[in-house]
Amino acid sequence: MNWRFEWKPQDFWVGLYTEVRRDEEKAYIERHVWICLLPMVPLHLWWRRLRPFADLAKALREGKLDSAQLSPWDAAALALHMGAETCSDRYGGVRIIERPGRSDSPP
Repeated sequence: MNWRFEWKPQDFWVGLYTEVRRDEEKAYIERHVWICLLPMVPLHLWWRRLRPFADLAKALREGKLDSAQLSPWDAAALALHMGAETCSDRYGGVRIIERPGRSDSPP
């Protein structure tokens, strides 16, 4: 989780505001929360989580997602879920290689 105080003179409000950011081309879902007890000085909290494996596997197969966007741990977990293998590329990223005849459902 990350946080920071922000100065936003255009936002003269007191309260709580939340936002969820989803992008089909990204592997993570971001959640943002702004808490403002003093007008124009909100506390901004944000964190991200991995999209569900079934969604990631589908996006990967359709070419909407590049496995290089995943951390090595997340790529390994997704490959295990898909019954696939991982290999490192020359730039230090991780690629997922599917084995023929496997489904994306866990055993």
